[in-house]
Amino acid sequence: MFGQFVFITSGTEVSIQKRLAEFSQVTQTPVILVLQPGSQMKRYIYPESVSEITVDKIVAFVNAFKSKTLKPNFKSEAEPTEHFNIIKVVGSTYNQIV
Repeated sequence: MFGQFVFITSGTEVSIQKRLAEFSQVTQTPVILVLQPGSQMKRYIYPESVSEITVDKIVAFVNAFKSKTLKPNFKSEAEPTEHFNIIKVVGSTYNQIV
């Protein structure tokens, strides 16, 4: 992974750290996430608790990102359970509906 990813640590309380946490949609720490730069900055948040993280799990997460099998996390409402003849588009259903 050398030269392919940048790993950083950051708090959430000081000005620039707080802005990074808000931008990254981090609500609790610690967290592992991948920010993919581009016209739509995509965020991929490690789905498990990091309390028992291992190097192998980090490598597997990064490899899943590289193989494009991870789903990006969007700041969005939950998918509606009932539609009532109204189509409500949320982040996770955007590509299916639009």
